Amino acid sequence: MSLTTERPETENGISPRQLLIEGLLNVGPALCAYFGLRLVGFSELHALMAATAVSATQGLAKMAWKRALDPVSLLVVPIFGVSLVIAWLTRDPRLSQVTNEVPGMLLGTYFLVSALIGKPLTELLVAKLWPGGVEKLADEQGWTEADQGSYHRLHVHVSFWCGIFSLLFSGLMVVIIYSFSVDVVQAVNPVVSMCTTGGLIVGVVVAIRMYLRRKERALSAR
Repeated sequence: MSLTTERPETENGISPRQLLIEGLLNVGPALCAYFGLRLVGFSELHALMAATAVSATQGLAKMAWKRALDPVSLLVVPIFGVSLVIAWLTRDPRLSQVTNEVPGMLLGTYFLVSALIGKPLTELLVAKLWPGGVEKLADEQGWTEADQGSYHRLHVHVSFWCGIFSLLFSGLMVVIIYSFSVDVVQAVNPVVSMCTTGGLIVGVVVAIRMYLRRKERALSAR
């Protein structure tokens, strides 16, 4: 049994398709707001402020709908608020766009710190996406403490490189923001962000699958 065949057995499991749909729902309204206002003649600054307000409202509505404090929304909503204030005070849409990159920078830092302190974020994410799956697999295959340690070290390495990649992407986006027009950046940023997030997810899944396959072959040869 492996990650390729085992499916989450609880309703708490989150599929990659659900993540993709949620990502589209997160960026779609803000994009529509921005380019809709640009089409009717609003300035880049005002359209960007409206799009940021839409994103902040989405975060608040998400928490109200779930009737729970969503950690992601708790992080990004205040940042969107700061972005609005910066845009209003400076009248600089590019600086506001840079502010919107802060969540990605914090995520990359979180990945790095989690790896360095021995509590890798990817290990927590796998537990969320595949509840009880790893524990069941370990029990079926009779993992030893050494096997458990090896699996944990895998996540330390994966989380470390996810952090490096996320920070590099955030730095690249800052360069792009000051190299192209606000309209181009506003169109490209969500697409590139989703591709980057998807790439991270695929990379993590592939790394874990390859590890579990090697582990399964090694255990069967004992």
